[in-house]
Amino acid sequence: MNRIVQCLVIIISLLATGATARANMRIALVGAGTMPTATETLTPSNRILEGQIGYGAGVLIGLPLGSHMEFETGGIYGQFIFDRTIAGATTLLAGWNVHVPFVFNYWFNRHIALSVGGFADSGIGKFSNSGTPTTLSYGDLGIRNVNYGLEGGLGFSFPLGGASLIIDGRYSYGLREMRIDTSIGQSTRINNVVGLVGLRFGGGHK
Repeated sequence: MNRIVQCLVIIISLLATGATARANMRIALVGAGTMPTATETLTPSNRILEGQIGYGAGVLIGLPLGSHMEFETGGIYGQFIFDRTIAGATTLLAGWNVHVPFVFNYWFNRHIALSVGGFADSGIGKFSNSGTPTTLSYGDLGIRNVNYGLEGGLGFSFPLGGASLIIDGRYSYGLREMRIDTSIGQSTRINNVVGLVGLRFGGGHK
C-alpha cells in the first residue's frame, strides 16, 4: 500500500508543477459501485469465487494535458465482496480495498470522455466471513492483497453551474497472478467493474 501512495504522490507532483495545471486541476467527489469477478483454473479441492455488488466512495484528481486530454488519479475506498463455494457450501466474504486509477481521459466534447490507462488495488485488513471462522485474511484465502492491471471506460459530464455531475463506467482487467502458491496448478486473476457518480469541481466545464 505504501508503494501505491508514494507513486501517486510523485505522479501528481510532477504533473501539477506547471501553473496551468494547478489552475485547471479538477477534483471530483464520487460514490462508487463495484462488481469484482474472479477468473480461476480449478482443482477439485479448491474454491469458487463469485463476485457480488459492493459500494464505496473516493476522490479523483484530473490534471490537464491539453484542451482535450487530462491525466486522472486518486483513490476509491470500496467493498470487495465474493461468494466462496467449497464442496457445495457457500459463505459470503466481504472486505475493503483502495482502488487507484492511473488513466488518461480524452474529452470528445464537454459531455463525453474516453478513459484508458491502468490501476492498482490494495486490500485493507481482513474479510468478514459469514461462516466459521468469522474473519479471513488474504493469506488464509491463498491470494495476494495487491493487484494491478489495465483500466478503461466511458464517462459523462453534465455542467451544473460551478460544478459538473459525472457518471463513469470503468472496467479493471487484472494482470497479476493473485495466487500465493502457484505450485498447485491453480491460477486466479481478479477483474472489477466500477461505476462512479459524483460532482467534479474546478477547471472549467469538464
